[in-house]
Amino acid sequence: MTFSSASVFINDARAGCDLKGCSLKEHQNNDPGNFLGLVTATTLLGAFEIEQQNTSYIVTSLYSDLYPTPWLRFALEVPFASLSVPGKNYFGMTNVVLDSAAAPWFSEDGRSMLWVGNQVEFPTGDQHKFLGSGHFEILPYSAFHWTTGTLVSYVQVGGRIALRSEDQHDLTGATSEHEAGEFDFHGSVVDPHARTEWLYRAGVHRRFWEKLSAGLSISGLTVLSNDDKGATFAFFIPEVSYKPIQSMAIRISGDVPFTPDRRFDWRTSLGITYLF
Repeated sequence: MTFSSASVFINDARAGCDLKGCSLKEHQNNDPGNFLGLVTATTLLGAFEIEQQNTSYIVTSLYSDLYPTPWLRFALEVPFASLSVPGKNYFGMTNVVLDSAAAPWFSEDGRSMLWVGNQVEFPTGDQHKFLGSGHFEILPYSAFHWTTGTLVSYVQVGGRIALRSEDQHDLTGATSEHEAGEFDFHGSVVDPHARTEWLYRAGVHRRFWEKLSAGLSISGLTVLSNDDKGATFAFFIPEVSYKPIQSMAIRISGDVPFTPDRRFDWRTSLGITYLF
């Protein structure tokens, strides 16, 4: 098996939900070349309404990806959020996520790969500050990537399972358990979810010049439990990436909902990735 070059990573699609919002982070088909892995710092700004009340948040995440071999991957994300809800402002760590994946199949030239993996989300966020859900979650997934010339394409599916019996963490689940003035909500505002959800994503990314590339993804989820069973949330993710040097990429993206049901009104993010 041969791999093209580290530039494949730089120009690969990194569109995604940044875990907070749809939870299925786009699994990259990276070729680290002579590098062991990467570090990404991302800032995400989002806003939406809950029961006719405006909320906004800024999530800053430090994300590390390690490739002991080209077909084995480990990743860790540590996010912090600043949250503004009616009458209150909060800051703190949200839920830490550990991701691991392996490629059971790949083409001889390394331009097509099938990955299977699992995300584990830890209850490190304070649910009384709307920064966490108070339980563990798992998200098994699979992803298929293929490269044609300068075009990288992928599809990915997964299932999110909250390791707790009650359905009380979706956007529609209001409660008075929190001491937050008039704001009446239970669970994580930066990562709302039901007990079980089906998640999916597809996207393309193309290099137009040596240092500039662009991509477009469609990401969504369907609720499989509670009173909102069957509700679907989906959005487009346009993005632009710039590579000032071979080992660094700067990415700007936006999330644009297009379904009647939505968990945010808009989101935009800025990320910087460095290979080591």
